[in-house]
Amino acid sequence: MLAKIYGAGAALGFSLLLASPVQAGCANFVDGSLGSDPPSYQICYKDSCEITTLDWECANVTQWSRQFASGWATYCEAPETGDATCEIYWQDRPIASEKYDDISIEPYPVEN
Repeated sequence: MLAKIYGAGAALGFSLLLASPVQAGCANFVDGSLGSDPPSYQICYKDSCEITTLDWECANVTQWSRQFASGWATYCEAPETGDATCEIYWQDRPIASEKYDDISIEPYPVEN
């Protein structure tokens, strides 16, 4: 599921994060402090897709989260032992986990 939420590089990026020294941080694209445009994403639910931008993202060794301008959000955890788990929200409402296979979140433009 990680690849569907964050693109094909998600599992690799997360494993590199675990292998690096303890780090944490956030990137806020809304307040203008980064001095760059927010990255764009394509979010699809079943056959309905939208293009949106990233409002913010935060990460540390065991957790990472993202909030998108369209109201979608993801919150993921990776315990020291066991598999990573993610929750998906839309407009602050949790999406039932049985619908996760119908959702994809990928950088835009989508690379083939």
